[in-house]
Amino acid sequence: MAAFTGSARNSLRGMMYEFNNYKKVHIDGNTAQPLYHIFFTITPLAWLYESYHHRQVEKHMKVIREQRLVECEQNVNNTQQQLDAAKFAVDNATALLAEVERKRDEAKVNMPRYEREAQDAKSALDKLKKEMASAH
Repeated sequence: MAAFTGSARNSLRGMMYEFNNYKKVHIDGNTAQPLYHIFFTITPLAWLYESYHHRQVEKHMKVIREQRLVECEQNVNNTQQQLDAAKFAVDNATALLAEVERKRDEAKVNMPRYEREAQDAKSALDKLKKEMASAH
């Protein structure tokens, strides 16, 4: 790269003068920008793009977080409904089991009476058969 020409351009004051007045530096007859112009132009643009990209990523992540929150709330609601249905089924099964146990206990208490009645009916049937047989 060719050196700057002139004492003003070789000094910091000359570079700042050109930067502040936005002049182009002529090197070997070509119009070119000095390195400080590249630094002071590209770097802020990179920072702006980085901050813009960061904001876009944050917006996207916020949307994703909100979607996940809605999905989690739906899952909680579905799970709560399933839990309520399971509790209802357990309550029904418990009530049926209590009814069956009550009837079983009732049958245990009444079984001797039923056996006596069955024995009495059998003996009455036997008597009737004997009477029928003797009647012929």
